[in-house]
Amino acid sequence: MENLKSVVKIEDHRKKIFEGVAIEKSEKEFVVPSHRKTTRFSTIEGYVSFLKEHSWSFKDFVENGYCRDQILFFNFVLKGKLTVTKEQFVEDYCVNFVPLEQIEKKYGIPRGLVTFVRDYFGIKRIGANGLKRGKEEIDLSEIQKQVIYGSLLGDCYRFGNGVAFKQSIVHESYLTHIFEIFKQHCVCEDVRKIVSYDDRYNTKNVTVSFYTRNHSQIKSICNEFYVNDIKTINKNILDKLTALSVAYWFMDDGLSEIIKNGDDGRFYSFGGSRIYTCSFTYEENVLLKNWFMEKFDISCVIKFKNKNMTSPYLLFYVSEANKLRNIIRPFVVDSMLYKVDYEKAIERYKRDNSDFDLSKLPAGERYANFDDKNKKDSVNTVFEHYRKSGFPYFNLDEESLNISFERILNWKKLHLYSQDGKTIKYNPNSVNMIWNFQKHIFDISARGFPTPIQIFNDDHLLKSAIDSCLTNVGVCSHENIRAFLKELSGNNGSDHITPSTAKAVYTYFDRPLSVLDFSAGFGGRLLGAMASENVKRYVGIDPLKQTCDGLNVLYEKFKDLSYPSVSIVNGLPEAVLDSINETFDLVFTSPPFFDKEIYSKDNGQSCIKYYDYKDWLNNWLMVVVDKSTSKLNNDGKLVIWIGHSDEHNIIEDFLVASHNILSLDDVLYFEMPESTYNRRQGDSYRLEKFLIMSRKKV
Repeated sequence: MENLKSVVKIEDHRKKIFEGVAIEKSEKEFVVPSHRKTTRFSTIEGYVSFLKEHSWSFKDFVENGYCRDQILFFNFVLKGKLTVTKEQFVEDYCVNFVPLEQIEKKYGIPRGLVTFVRDYFGIKRIGANGLKRGKEEIDLSEIQKQVIYGSLLGDCYRFGNGVAFKQSIVHESYLTHIFEIFKQHCVCEDVRKIVSYDDRYNTKNVTVSFYTRNHSQIKSICNEFYVNDIKTINKNILDKLTALSVAYWFMDDGLSEIIKNGDDGRFYSFGGSRIYTCSFTYEENVLLKNWFMEKFDISCVIKFKNKNMTSPYLLFYVSEANKLRNIIRPFVVDSMLYKVDYEKAIERYKRDNSDFDLSKLPAGERYANFDDKNKKDSVNTVFEHYRKSGFPYFNLDEESLNISFERILNWKKLHLYSQDGKTIKYNPNSVNMIWNFQKHIFDISARGFPTPIQIFNDDHLLKSAIDSCLTNVGVCSHENIRAFLKELSGNNGSDHITPSTAKAVYTYFDRPLSVLDFSAGFGGRLLGAMASENVKRYVGIDPLKQTCDGLNVLYEKFKDLSYPSVSIVNGLPEAVLDSINETFDLVFTSPPFFDKEIYSKDNGQSCIKYYDYKDWLNNWLMVVVDKSTSKLNNDGKLVIWIGHSDEHNIIEDFLVASHNILSLDDVLYFEMPESTYNRRQGDSYRLEKFLIMSRKKV
């Protein structure tokens, strides 16, 4: 009888949950105090899904290590008992600095749950000292207000109910100067340094930043600028600006040009000035242009960084630029004087141009406006550089590698999928880790085309690639040169599953996985597995020894941070699979697209061993698929990506050939770029698909 009462009670609880209020879907991960057990649900949706599959009581959750207060909070929300709105919570907590205990009593929130309410609304913890400081708020000085107005036109941005300032490490002294102005309104004692890695240009960036506390007057200024979370400008804002605020704006986004008057480079003069207002609309730029004339009697014109009339900026010709520089010069700090002072500008120009730097070469519109001689000279400059330095391989240092892997670890499901949750977004971040460990990838050919290495070693082809690069990109860089070495004459190189795409596939299953990959490739699926909490085991097979060596070095590098145990087997999958005595939850792979990619010239290349397409399909692809899927557990799945060969629709032929042993359960779409570089018209993607299949029961 007691058990029957318990069952009825649980079912009554489940009924109230499932018939409760509708909740907004959220991927918000709730913060559980570190002294508690880490087992928890990330979302309310996950909790509801679990309840639909398991008739657990509250006692069951606690005994299995789930956070007691979190389960109570989920039930509280799902039963419609949470009456406070996010707006009310923000008003009380962030604006009026009401302690959480008082908010708890005000809205009838059970003891201990109010911190989960704060996390549910995505509000950062303020703390007792922060609440005390909020109530003892000090008014902003007039200088502080003007610095905020000018900086919000530039790089400064809203941060909660305060503002954040951020600069490159080269401008650390400038940011420190601003910090001293706002020190009394900051929690931190000094600016902080952040090291990041930029995959686009294979560069490590160090920035310095700080942010202010929440402040009612700062909030008010930010509300003038932000409309629907978009930074805007209007006449009311401009009317409040002074020469001081314009100076801080110019120090953020302004630039004065240096003109060389002689071929020997020894004669210089100050040219015009620019203020990069690219984040504002053309109409807002017109407003700025008119304001400069009304306020300071300074004329300027609106130009565009791109040919398609996007990214506007303000250009001040020499005489007008001199007027602007004279007005703001008294407020410019020493480290930024090169933007307004002729002598300082020449000194910096000579220092910055003492070493060869690809990014300073004319590219895009500037290159297009050159005559043939200047174009030839530019191409030869880049050509001679690479003939001395060699092929631009990726060579990531220790810090860049660690940053890249940490980035993969931190990806959550909401980062990996489109807003509708149905398509995996293309994300090239951390792909450079693969190229760093698999340098021979640049000697891999798409059928009928030379490899990037072959193009690089041919003088004529290399110059052609350099010319195409300088014509089509805004900045010359190793990354763009590599892209055009691949793109030359239609050579798109080989497509690869990125670490983010692989991790998205693992998160799709949302259960512990042991993974078999019979065509491991260069490491995208391995990296995704290493960073996926639900992957416990990964076994990769590849016939190319260089590739396997790279995979092993990659795993050993991050072994201590990786989730699964990993085994890399060098050999032909049709032979190696027979010797593997494990079962798996998932076979996740992407085999060669017949003869589209030539990884080697020996019989280890499947299309060389089986040169007839039908022979390859039936006696290689189907054989390895059959052998690998025979090792699946009862509920195991095959996830496979097969692209098109030039002459064959492999995916359709595979579905026909496999219908006796496999059933198609689902299709998961993912983005792949049409081009390996940005043509400035916007990114272009095609949709590819993973087939999710089960082995038919005998």
